[in-house]
Amino acid sequence: MKNYEGNHFSFYYEEEDSDFMRSAIDVAEGSYDEITKEFEIEPERELFEVFICPDVRSYIKNTDKTEESYESWMVGNADYEKRRLCILSPRVSGRSVEEMLSIVRHEVVHIVFDKVAAKSPDDISPLIAEGGAVYLAEQINLDHIDRNSRPDVMKLSDEDYFYDNDGYNYSGVYIGYIIRKYGREAYRNIYSEKEPLEKYVYPGFEEDAIESFMKCQG
Repeated sequence: MKNYEGNHFSFYYEEEDSDFMRSAIDVAEGSYDEITKEFEIEPERELFEVFICPDVRSYIKNTDKTEESYESWMVGNADYEKRRLCILSPRVSGRSVEEMLSIVRHEVVHIVFDKVAAKSPDDISPLIAEGGAVYLAEQINLDHIDRNSRPDVMKLSDEDYFYDNDGYNYSGVYIGYIIRKYGREAYRNIYSEKEPLEKYVYPGFEEDAIESFMKCQG
């Protein structure tokens, strides 16, 4: 396995993934610099590890999952406490290089914000954690946003409700709205539990968030 050390990450990859690795390095390093600066989060001195996993078996091993818990949609993972990011190679993920580079940025967002979390990253609600990552990685799928069946923003903090109601998409819309309307500090404060999410939610929030996103896309 080859190794490359950047400013914030130490990358490990196989020769077959060299082309993807060059782009992944640029995205990971650039995203880390951009997001820490924009949200005023102090960068860390110690390097994080990034593994470009050449197959599902190595992905399962490096993410400490089991074969029983692994699902095919799991192509990226961030573990702040172990200082490790794992990305499944585009050669085996079934996704395009562009999609996988978005996932690299998504996982970097997690690494940046988990530093300011007031509790273990595993205990942060999916609405707050995934919403910011999806929005900042520009992964919202406009075709799946429905004004008429929008999920309740507060209920998306429940994991079952989140996965049953296209939580990734809608949490990205909702958290993105908070960032645009109230500023980056608001999201950082919510993530660190200095302020409750309820401070920024009001009757009609969901409709306003979707309408705002639609206008941004237009």
